[in-house]
Amino acid sequence: MLTNSIYKCLLISVLVFIFSFSWSQELITDRPDQTESSATVPKGSLQWESGFWIEKDAKSLIYNDFQINSMGINSSLLRYGILNNIELRLGGNIVNTHLLFNRMGLLETVSQTTDLEPIYTGIKFYILEESGFIPELAIMGHVGIPKLSTLDNADFASDLTLAGSYSISESIGFGFNIGSHWSGNGINYQDWFYSAVIGIGHGEKLSSFWEIYSWDFELLGSKDLRVDAGITYLLRSNFQLDFSGGLGLSEYNPDYFVSCGFSWRIPR
Repeated sequence: MLTNSIYKCLLISVLVFIFSFSWSQELITDRPDQTESSATVPKGSLQWESGFWIEKDAKSLIYNDFQINSMGINSSLLRYGILNNIELRLGGNIVNTHLLFNRMGLLETVSQTTDLEPIYTGIKFYILEESGFIPELAIMGHVGIPKLSTLDNADFASDLTLAGSYSISESIGFGFNIGSHWSGNGINYQDWFYSAVIGIGHGEKLSSFWEIYSWDFELLGSKDLRVDAGITYLLRSNFQLDFSGGLGLSEYNPDYFVSCGFSWRIPR
């Protein structure tokens, strides 16, 4: 298992160096990486970030192997700047899930569903500028609304995140997130998450990133550990295209996932 994880990390690293061009700062977005930026959108601006993703997860049971293929049809986030250091956030995700069993070498469809996950709303506060060795910092929180969902088992959920970034040089940037999320409906389950991302390169149009993150970790180990890499292309000063892909490093993760999308700021 450890050897496979090393091979996966090496593969992601190679992808990063192949696609490393620049760390574009003209349009700062919260996609395609999993690390939320520490920047807020300017006052009076609306930023729409949307994309499509696919994910494959193959598992083994005692008697059968099964596979879960998931597809995010419209993963969107709207960000509106009400002040220069405060933005409002509204997001949602439509997911198609395809469950297949491997019977005698043949994949058979067991179920297929398309659901609207709970719409979430939130706010981000820009709290500290970068100064010397002190990173730029922002704090944000979200609340999921289960009634705005087609999932029968959707529950009330919330999260709180500290986001930071640091300019290592003119061509290298570092960002990080650490936070916690809670689920409700009497369960009151809490887990922690973190992410760290590096952007490498120079120029104005193309940028790339390498990232490691976990959505469920404990102090003595992580049930969830993933790596990904991607590129963005600034088509216009207010419109950006992106492509990314990643791998799961633990048995609890999907085998791989890929994503593509865009970010559009209005007005220009």
